[in-house]
Amino acid sequence: MAFAPVEKDFHSAPNGHLDQTSPSDKRLLGYEIIPADPAFMLLFHPVYRGEGVPKGDGSPIMYIPGLGGSDRLMNGIRGWSNRTGYTGIRSGVDWNIGSWRLHLRNIKENLRQAVEATGQKATIVGHSLGGTYGLVEVFEDPDLVDTFITIASVTKKNIRKAAHSLVGWGGSVAIAVDPEAEEILELLPRLPLPDWIKMYCISMSTDGVFLEESFGDPRAEESVIVPGKHVTAVWNPYVWEHVGRIQGEKVKRLREARDAKITQFPARFTA
Repeated sequence: MAFAPVEKDFHSAPNGHLDQTSPSDKRLLGYEIIPADPAFMLLFHPVYRGEGVPKGDGSPIMYIPGLGGSDRLMNGIRGWSNRTGYTGIRSGVDWNIGSWRLHLRNIKENLRQAVEATGQKATIVGHSLGGTYGLVEVFEDPDLVDTFITIASVTKKNIRKAAHSLVGWGGSVAIAVDPEAEEILELLPRLPLPDWIKMYCISMSTDGVFLEESFGDPRAEESVIVPGKHVTAVWNPYVWEHVGRIQGEKVKRLREARDAKITQFPARFTA
């Protein structure tokens, strides 16, 4: 599998896991309209055909769209997960504006139904604001989740304050950020993850919405930056490569854990 190129070499993170960060740099929303974008390569990239992607185990994976997005915009990557052996499920976010409580309720219901149907814990993948929703669900229903992946999202600080001022203002209007929502946004970065949940952060090198210093999360197993822009991140082949790799590592980890548990019991019982 050809791993995504990065801007800087990997180095050790404070938590001892793999991390990769770049110097802080001012971001402009104009980056988002630059024609050059790896997303244009997706249909021609081997990862689109599933080449080099480990075969899935049928476990559910939910993709949550960002601000103004919808489940329809996630059809591509969700269908790709189905083709590579997982069970791609809808978040229930038909249009990510309006009531954040309604979105979280739909996410919770769809996730629980998928876990009950498959008998396996889920992976949650959140793009931008969808990463915030995903993190809320991780804390509300940790027993349903094994892996949490953010794409072009900020989770180590208040995402509204970290965003470009125009995006932060627009998001507050579109989602109607009330005092309760603001309290949640301030609290999320400070809560420790349950020990069994593995978190990964995938960020974009020319993201026009967030500063690079906002990317990553000290709670994450890995934080990586790949070439690409914020809006088109869910169609970025390098993002797909990392999602496929992380999922493959999850399958291997769970299989090894099951095998280890089985070997703890004798093959035959005697009276």
